[in-house]
Amino acid sequence: MRSLRVNGNTIASGVGWKTYGNFEYALVREADDLPPTPYRGKGALHCYSSASDQLIVWSMGRES
Repeated sequence: MRSLRVNGNTIASGVGWKTYGNFEYALVREADDLPPTPYRGKGALHCYSSASDQLIVWSMGRES
């Protein structure tokens, strides 16, 4: 992980929907068959005090 930025919260619409947090990140992905390759992405998650947190969106692509 090279960087992580929290971009605030969004109030979801709909009955029973929760507020979720937005983030963006940069990382370097590497494996035996993949040279170090930079990626950027963004996502959203629900954080709970009394239950497991939920990652609801994860998007990433190679840096250009």
